[in-house]
Amino acid sequence: MLILTADAAEVIRDLTAQASYAQGGLRISARDLEGGGKGLEIHLVEAPAETDVVVSRAEARVFLEPVVALALDRKVLHAQADEDEDGNGVSFLIAEQAGGPPVNGVGGP
Repeated sequence: MLILTADAAEVIRDLTAQASYAQGGLRISARDLEGGGKGLEIHLVEAPAETDVVVSRAEARVFLEPVVALALDRKVLHAQADEDEDGNGVSFLIAEQAGGPPVNGVGGP
C-alpha cells in the first residue's frame, strides 16, 4: 500500500483546504503517453471515483485508480511546497519504501 509522508499529508491537506474540498483529495490515475508508454496523472478532486482505493494520513486523502494502486504498492509519496514566481507550486516524488530497491536514487536499504 502507498504510504504518505508527513510532508505529503500536510501539502495535500493545504491543497484541499484552498480548493474548499472538504471530502476531497489528490487523485492519481494512469494515462497513456505518446509513443505507447504509461504515465501518472495527478489532480485535485472533490471526491474519489467509485472504484478508487483511498489512502489517508492525518486527514489527507489520496485516491488511487485501481491499476495505479497496484503499481504504487510498497511506495512512498513525498511532497514539498515549491515557490515559483507567483509563490505557488508543489513537487511530488514517489520512492520505494525503506528496504526496497532505490527508485531515481531514493530509497534502498
